[in-house]
Amino acid sequence: MTISSPPRAPPRGGRVRTTLPEVFAAAVAARGDAPAVVGHGTPRSWARGQSESRALTAGLQARGIGVGDVVAVHPLNGWEFLVAHTAVAEAGAVLLPLHLAYGEAGPADD
Repeated sequence: MTISSPPRAPPRGGRVRTTLPEVFAAAVAARGDAPAVVGHGTPRSWARGQSESRALTAGLQARGIGVGDVVAVHPLNGWEFLVAHTAVAEAGAVLLPLHLAYGEAGPADD
């Protein structure tokens, strides 16, 4: 899988302070229908990512997910993880990736 680089946001006050949703929106504005991810099937555009991310954000918010919440996901390395990460950030929440290589017990149970 190849991910094309989004455009850099201009610095504010000498420091770059940009959220993931802002970076993603800038990439969509600059690149729109250009491929964002190539590999693992059909190339997917920045605009498609934004559309899918917004739909997932709406679903999360409808379930009460918002600023400061932690959303745990079992990510696969691919498109869905990128969409989920952006959607969770757009809702103001934090994504917690669960890596099941530890098994059901998890690392804290060692």
